[in-house]
This record gives sequence, structure tokens and C-alpha cells, in this order.
Amino acid sequence: MPCTAALAAGPQVLSAPNTNGRYYVMELLDFYTNVIDNPGAPTTGTAASKWAVLPPGYKQSSLPQHLQSLPSYQSNTTAVWVLGMTYVSTPADTAAAKAVQVQYSLAPATAPSSSSSSAASIPATSTHLGKATSAANALLQQAGWKLGTVTNATAAFSAIMGLAKAFPPDPTAASPLALAPQLSLNLGRGFDQPGLTKSQQAALQAGWVLGQACITAFAAADGSVGVAQPSGWSYSTKAGRYGSSYLLRAAVALVGIGANQPNTTVYASNWRDANGQPLNGSLTYSITVTGAPPASAFASLTLYSAVTNMLMSNPASDRSVLNFKATPGLQWNGDVSITVYLSSKPPGALGSKQRANWLPAAEGEPFWVALRMYGPSAEVVSGDYKLPPIVRVQP
Repeated sequence: MPCTAALAAGPQVLSAPNTNGRYYVMELLDFYTNVIDNPGAPTTGTAASKWAVLPPGYKQSSLPQHLQSLPSYQSNTTAVWVLGMTYVSTPADTAAAKAVQVQYSLAPATAPSSSSSSAASIPATSTHLGKATSAANALLQQAGWKLGTVTNATAAFSAIMGLAKAFPPDPTAASPLALAPQLSLNLGRGFDQPGLTKSQQAALQAGWVLGQACITAFAAADGSVGVAQPSGWSYSTKAGRYGSSYLLRAAVALVGIGANQPNTTVYASNWRDANGQPLNGSLTYSITVTGAPPASAFASLTLYSAVTNMLMSNPASDRSVLNFKATPGLQWNGDVSITVYLSSKPPGALGSKQRANWLPAAEGEPFWVALRMYGPSAEVVSGDYKLPPIVRVQP
């Protein structure tokens, strides 16, 4: 349940109902995907709660008196991404989870002045956030943006400069924007970058291609976003707070934008089998985990396309996530381990352990595996928890 809070007009109040023990988290991120905090079950519990989200430099004492006692979170930017997640244990639990979701709310903390209309009544396209993102999207269309590639880097860089002008980065962090004048890009002009020569445009295009290659290579390198294990798994122990580590931030955004801090959620990923070969939906694999991965809330496995980084779909099954604590029908081994099967075709007959523990892939498509651990143990956060290899099952 993602949404964006625009703080240019003032602070916002985020509210959640009593979820009666149901896990939920309202991950708050600034415009540059740095995690501000995680109100909700991991930090504040599941009782009915309200929090104030403050713009840069805004003092809590400036809130209306009846709101000054609220817990508050201050953003470095006037745009905040609220990434709300609500736990659903089984398909039958979906309706109850939705009933919780509709009670979340985000509203201005201060009343609009008499000369202006209610913030809720102002169309998004006329707000500071709406104008900046609409202009950026228009330029990205001109740039031929598709999965990070562009055919017109001048328009793409213009969009970036405009967004950086609208939502300035933290001045205490070193920024690549310091190089902008050398590239004939002017932050003060925002989206308007006239007068670039053909050689300058060519340099920007070459730089874009090189930059994308660097990000892709860094994201694929063992341990780049955390720690790497011989089994092929990597942990995201560095996500959530980036400072001046722009390459790390870009790599995390490539494979999982909005990734949380490891003390709240750890994301492990694996792209290859025990023999170091890329995973492919035309083959069958197994993973044997001793007990559920150590997470106080829950842990889940998900498959993603290595081509699009999107969830895989399979017409033979409606299962796209395997929750170790709640997916119905899972069959555990006698030694309290569980073996999960990954393949495009059902790995066994109905009623078999293979079919019960099947997580479907797409036929013939390369994929990667994500293991999410919500409320990870100290062993996980430190990187000491060892995950088993993904083993190819011989036909």
C-alpha cells in the first residue's frame, strides 16, 4: 500500500487503527529512499496510533497544541514515501486485512489558511509534488525511458536536475550533483537545459550507459548490498540508510526499491544453484531449510523474473509467495526441516510433499529467489545466519 506524502504545505498526521496483534508497518522514506523510521508493529506496537510527519526544519512545537504530544518523524525532503505493509496469513484472511487497511489515514496536521482551499481538495497535479513529478515523467517519456535505459540522456538528466531542484538532497551528504556544472547541467534551471552541444549530449548518453552498467554490475556482485554466502545467498544488511553511498542506493533500487533497514526487515536473494548456474524455470530445484527462518513476525519466499525483476506468474498455480508460518498445506520433514520446490511444472502429484511445498516459476524464464525475514533475529542482522543452497533436482 504505497502512497506519497507532500510536506511542502506543512506536516501530515499518519493514523492507524488497533490491528489486534496483526503485523503491519508504515515504512517512511525520504525522496532519496532513505528510511526515516518504521511506525507500526516493529517499533510502536499494534494499538491505535497517530504520528506526525514533519517537513525539513519544522519544529514540533509549531504543531497545533492538541498534536504536539504525538510521536513525530522528520524528513530531509518535502516528499515522503509511505510504504504500508499489512500481514495476510492466508487467502481467507484477505478480507480481514483489507478491513484494517481502509482505516489507515494521512491528513494535513494544520488547517489551510482562509485564502486557500483544503489540501485534500487540491488536485495532485497542482501540488509541488505533482508538478515536479509530472514534469519529470514528461521528460522521461521524451528520453525513451524503459527499465533504466534511455535513448535521449539529455532529457533524462534534465528530469533528474528538476527533481533535485524540487526536492534538494541532504546538504550534509556529498552529492554527484556537485559534478553538474562540469556536465553543463544547472540545478538552478531545473528542467530547462538548453544549449547543450552535440558533443555534450553524446557525453551524457555515454555516461548514462556506463552508469547503468556500473549499477548492474555492482548489484550482481557478491556481498555488494550486505554479506555473501558460499550457498549463493546475499543479505541486504546495508539497505535503508545510504548517506553518500549513491551506487549502493542505486543497486538496491534496481532489485528492490524501498528496501527497509535490516533491524526491521532483511532481504536475502539468490540467482544461482549450488553449482553456480543461473536459475531457470525449465528446471526443478529444491531448498531445504531447517525450521522456519528466524524472524519474529514471519518469513517468506518469492520468485522474480531475472528479465523484468517482477513477480513470476504461472497458470498452473495461484501461489506466488510461500509463507513459512502460514501458507496452507505445507508439509514439514520429520527433522523439523522443510523442502521447498521451485519449477514451472508441478514437481509431484496432488497430495505429494513436492506439490504441497511448490513455489511455481515461469516456463523457460530465468529467475531469482527472494527470502524476506520480518523481525529478523540478531543472527540474521549480523549476517551470521547461514542459508542452504538451491539444489537442482535431477529428472
